[in-house]
Amino acid sequence: MKLLSGKSYSEASVGTAVRIPVPEVDRGRGDARSILEVIMENNGEGFFRLGTRDGRIKQLCSRSRSVYHPPAHL
Repeated sequence: MKLLSGKSYSEASVGTAVRIPVPEVDRGRGDARSILEVIMENNGEGFFRLGTRDGRIKQLCSRSRSVYHPPAHL
């Protein structure tokens, strides 16, 4: 199962920009559907600590929850 998951999600390193979707119940009509964040730390088990210019997120995030964006799309 872990090998299949590793093939379906691209590898992301520290400094990579990722897009995290915001759940529908947590946003209003005019709010963004996703947040662009940067990987700040990798714990080696497939979980990342993400952050923006305003601060870091408290919980860890998995690769399956985020969408990788190469630098050309930014």
